[in-house]
Amino acid sequence: MSNSQYWKEMLISTNDESNFQDIISTDQPIYKEKIKVLYSLCHSAQYEEIISFIEKNNHTISGNVTLLSQSLMQSFRQLNSKFLLATDCQNNKMVGFLLAIPLTIKVKDKYIVHGLTSFLCIHQALRKLGLAMQVIRKMTNIGYEQNIYCGYFVAPKSIGNNSFLISNWYRPLKIDKLEAIGFLPVAQNKRRQRLHYRPTWNNNYSINQVSDELASSSLEYYLELTKNKIFVYQPKIDEWSNWIKSFSTYIVKNKHNTIEGIFSIGTINIKSKETILKFDNLLLIAGQSSTLILQAVIYTSSADVLYGYLCGSLSKEIVEKNKCLIGKQQLYFNLYNNAIKISVNDIMVPIW
Repeated sequence: MSNSQYWKEMLISTNDESNFQDIISTDQPIYKEKIKVLYSLCHSAQYEEIISFIEKNNHTISGNVTLLSQSLMQSFRQLNSKFLLATDCQNNKMVGFLLAIPLTIKVKDKYIVHGLTSFLCIHQALRKLGLAMQVIRKMTNIGYEQNIYCGYFVAPKSIGNNSFLISNWYRPLKIDKLEAIGFLPVAQNKRRQRLHYRPTWNNNYSINQVSDELASSSLEYYLELTKNKIFVYQPKIDEWSNWIKSFSTYIVKNKHNTIEGIFSIGTINIKSKETILKFDNLLLIAGQSSTLILQAVIYTSSADVLYGYLCGSLSKEIVEKNKCLIGKQQLYFNLYNNAIKISVNDIMVPIW
């Protein structure tokens, strides 16, 4: 199937009615025989409803729950993100959700806005019935209306005709807390484990958060560092200004005040065994030495866990050198409506 044919088939029809036969939910007995789904883009007054829906329905196989917060949603909104709600017309309750963040991606020598989609969540009573794909298609249609024709996302399976494997990694930071809930095994020698994971830093280098005044110069440096990547986030100044307001961005300088690198992190909460863990997601990293800049990220983070993906300049050897652990779940980096042939080493884009 050609890429254009695949994309054409992703478009949703104008009929918003979805029929699901014999759906029965213990907590929502309204789902019987069929439901009609209404799609809408959310406004700020609906944030609490979305947050509650995600907490109740966004469970992983391991039992953990990835949460949304008011502050994170506001950060996404700062980047002109779209929040798509699927609502059961009979009882006006949410049955689905999807987030899409428009990002300017340089694809070889062309600048193309892609939608980074994430937080796809379907009501637990309505799964494996086709609603997830319908929500995706509706968001695709919204993208078309705004001249956004391409996108990417990470998922546990290969979707479409252009995808490849990608690995994630995580770096334990708050060892006592992680041991207490079983995230890390309790070491026989606790002192040795704490020393093993204790962040270290060379004081000949400084780490400074990028302010509005440094937006232009930091962007110029970032664009220069990433110019040779084939699939890379390269925003214009307005988008970058919103980016640094949304996600904490830092520059690393040596003792001669020369910039060595730059990175951005976004914070998200994950509920594990009734304990809320704070995760810092490494969204962007670029520098003369990826090992040095990753050390700066680890030293800067105040989260319980730091995590990211093996892509761009971050190799397995570099992250393991920094006491990071490789995730065991099989994941795929999926592109849609973009036939470019790339590998995991070619991408340098934010992933949620």
